[in-house]
Amino acid sequence: MSVNLPRIDAAGFRQRISTIPLALVLMCIPSHEVCRQLDVQLGGMRETLTAERLPVALRALDLSGTEGAALQEEYGGRQPASLFVFRHGTPTAYTGPHQTDDILQHLRALAREEVGDEEEADVAGRQGSQPAPLQPGSESAVPAPREAEPPPKLVEPALLPLTPQVLEDALEAHPLLLILFYDRHRKAGRNYLLSNFSAAAETVVTQNLQVKLGWMQVRFFVAPPPVELCPRPETSHPTPLAHATASSRFGQVHAESEQHALLRRDYEVRELPDMKLFVQGQPYDYQASADVDSILDVVRWNAGGRALRGPASRLVQIEGPESMGRLWDAAEPQPRLVLVSFTTLWCTRCLETAPLLAAVAELLAANDTTAAAVTVAILNIDDPRNQGLVDKYGVLAFPRQKVFWRGRIVLGDFPIKSGTAAREIANELVGLRQHLMEMAAASQTPA
Repeated sequence: MSVNLPRIDAAGFRQRISTIPLALVLMCIPSHEVCRQLDVQLGGMRETLTAERLPVALRALDLSGTEGAALQEEYGGRQPASLFVFRHGTPTAYTGPHQTDDILQHLRALAREEVGDEEEADVAGRQGSQPAPLQPGSESAVPAPREAEPPPKLVEPALLPLTPQVLEDALEAHPLLLILFYDRHRKAGRNYLLSNFSAAAETVVTQNLQVKLGWMQVRFFVAPPPVELCPRPETSHPTPLAHATASSRFGQVHAESEQHALLRRDYEVRELPDMKLFVQGQPYDYQASADVDSILDVVRWNAGGRALRGPASRLVQIEGPESMGRLWDAAEPQPRLVLVSFTTLWCTRCLETAPLLAAVAELLAANDTTAAAVTVAILNIDDPRNQGLVDKYGVLAFPRQKVFWRGRIVLGDFPIKSGTAAREIANELVGLRQHLMEMAAASQTPA
């Protein structure tokens, strides 16, 4: 491999790359011609990055040999040469054009985020801890490998950083993609959205939902530099090199602004920040709240996601009017009190309530006195068999709990507050049934 790019040995790659905040790494086998060409091309970019003072490191990784082949398999590289962007050790494959200008624009956009204000750095840091840089020559600079543990499988970051150069590839790779478009110079609501988006992205990965979240910085039009009406003193004129550098930088910014203006027009990105849901590459407006739960609700709904619930064998599943009618069968010797939770399988607040209801059902079933007296049931409003029941009982929000007695609603809203203990709810239901039994007995007693 030529000396155009600093080289990182495969043996210590993971430790070295985690100490670099932002790096573009060429992973390739030196014997391939495309590897040598990219090495020379990226080596020529180092001067540009240095002149613009962009905090981006360019490195090369030799994939030949056993350790290199293992890294190639780990990062999913199948080509003789691949480009990866590493942000504090977290990799993202660069899938945009390999022309120098396109790669530079991609790196400029990422570098501007990396050197943003402290609030942005704090939000970005929530995706994972950032190891402190190690001093060369220190005893801890190259820690001894742990043979007992396999190397961690590095995957695509939970929140995908996007630029115009890789957007089309991301839309093709992810059939369902929710993107936050923002301008780092417009701070109103920005950090709140970035924080919520980051938290939602982590949950999406944890629950293995078939959707991807990404964010992208978009600029408004940048005005041209002011024209000097009065010439400056000759001593203050910039040198030809400085003037050329300033003109070049303005040209880059202006070209990027035009590119972003076309992007905003094509994808109907309006006032920033803005969120768009892309389904098979087609943009749709995001029309929900910007809190974490609402973001998760929208992506679960569109992905058809089903977050796993814990065991809930005592919860009765209602599957249509006949199933519901059997809960208060008149043939039973004692009337039954039924708590019905109108819920969904994708709503965040519903999923949080489900384990609590399951615990209530377990407590009631464990007592011989209450096992046949109080029942907790779940009604999925998305089940076509339940649509008639949803319309009949006027369920307009969820989760919504209603209490039934002898087939009639006695409590149209039985709220379950966050932090309520399962035993409190069980005792309240038992007490309510006892009260209804006493009222029924009193009405039948002759005066």
